[in-house]
Amino acid sequence: MKICFIGDSESIHTKRWYNYFEKEGYSIEIISWNSDSEIPQKKIHCISNKFILKIKYIRAIFILFWSWRKIRDIKPDLIHIHMISNYGWTCLFVKKIPVIISIGGHDILIRAKESKIHFYLSKFLFKRANGITTSSKFIKSELIKGFKIDEKKIKCFCWGIDFKLFSGFSDEDRKNNKRRYNIPENCVVLMHNRYFPAAKYKILFNSIKKLSDFFQEFLIIVIYGTLTDNYRSEIKIYAESLNLNNNIMFIEEFVSQEKMAEILSFSDIYINILTHDQRGLSILESMAAGCIPTVNNLPVYHEFIKDGINGFIFESEDEEHISKKLFRIIKNLQGLKPKISKYNYEYIKKNDDKDKNESIMKELYMEVLN
Repeated sequence: MKICFIGDSESIHTKRWYNYFEKEGYSIEIISWNSDSEIPQKKIHCISNKFILKIKYIRAIFILFWSWRKIRDIKPDLIHIHMISNYGWTCLFVKKIPVIISIGGHDILIRAKESKIHFYLSKFLFKRANGITTSSKFIKSELIKGFKIDEKKIKCFCWGIDFKLFSGFSDEDRKNNKRRYNIPENCVVLMHNRYFPAAKYKILFNSIKKLSDFFQEFLIIVIYGTLTDNYRSEIKIYAESLNLNNNIMFIEEFVSQEKMAEILSFSDIYINILTHDQRGLSILESMAAGCIPTVNNLPVYHEFIKDGINGFIFESEDEEHISKKLFRIIKNLQGLKPKISKYNYEYIKKNDDKDKNESIMKELYMEVLN
């Protein structure tokens, strides 16, 4: 069977699904706006970044036509849209090929509310789709309420994480990994995943600045991720303006899953303050690795984090509140971490192990094709 993915080939999620279905014997080709070096280039179809047509709506029309021709050339048995965009909307004009859409938070929580064009095109695309997946009950309810989608069309499940990789470290491994990064044993490590525009970095850094008034022996690790150089500079300059250099470690290089697992293995607290999210895989990875998840009060987080039981949810985004709560967690870390780590290990093993969950998408493919 031949499947066409429409999404970002550089996304860890797209790469994971590509690898899984290739191993399962499927033929996968990707229509993408990026060309990832880890995937055979003959499998990726993308418009070059040097594409000269910059006028917004003319470019969008060109992309629609270009994507339609690519789908016609690929002749897939099924199309799986990983992110709604100009490329995905092409499927409104593809009538005879089954389509599955996987929804992220940004698609419907942000873009659809900022743009009526995006909202209505997305609504038509959902109606045309043969199946829709999401990893969040909250996102599912938003789809039903905001886009009037039949509940039977939506399959809610978590794609899962590499549980063995992120949970497979001994105490000795954790100590050795910490030494490798020249971090003192008594230093509390806070981890923040790859930065992207949804991250409220000013609130985070201001909270960390206030935390430094109470406690000095901590370090927050910030991984840049895939951002423009201007945005990276803005983040670093802001941190420097607060004199946080001694409390922040910026990792600017690409971080593989293996290296991410190493860093999480010796991290104590995983912190996220975002504008939106779904069942964030990075948080699940941190939970499997033994970190204490601490997040802002988004509806989706309540689906898998019980405040005070297996993590902490900030009731407010007030910087004073966040820094004081972080201080209380750090002060009681020795008692909290073993208990929370044990709870989350069992929870992720049961609910979010990709080795158990990946086959659900394969089953959906078969349902749609039949």
